[in-house]
Amino acid sequence: MNYILQWGHVSNLIAITDDDAGKRYTYKYNDQGIRTEKVVNGVVHKYYLQGEQIIAEKIGSTLIKFYYDATGICGFNYNGSDYYNLKNIQGDILRMQHVSRIVKKEITTEFDFHSLRKTHASMLAEMGVEQKYIQTRLGHADLDMTIDVYECTTDIMGERGRSALNKLFR
Repeated sequence: MNYILQWGHVSNLIAITDDDAGKRYTYKYNDQGIRTEKVVNGVVHKYYLQGEQIIAEKIGSTLIKFYYDATGICGFNYNGSDYYNLKNIQGDILRMQHVSRIVKKEITTEFDFHSLRKTHASMLAEMGVEQKYIQTRLGHADLDMTIDVYECTTDIMGERGRSALNKLFR
């Protein structure tokens, strides 16, 4: 693979040429340095912005609208159909799901309040909230009940623990 990269002002990538595959990509940016257009072998991808956020992309006559939540992009509308990103607790996208499958699953699945309480307690613990406060919030008389039943060790909590041990034993 032999790529030729061409840079513009403010370190914006303005072109990539792949001589081996015979492909060329070019990019345009607005005054804030946000990409507004990409051309791939003559096919124009136009980005529509709301502030610094890309809200849509037009490829030829196809328009893709993007949906956002507090963590970033959560889905999109493509050819009139809605798709949503299914994420894990760390926010990694696991897969995209057509809205009809999500709604169908939500209708046929019973809601479990215990799982919601457990997730709530674990998320508070992950954010570093004191266990005594979590116990009080859940209405438990015994702290052991809160810790044993409601708090799960998440990947983030595990990483914090490993990091603390690494600092301790340096």
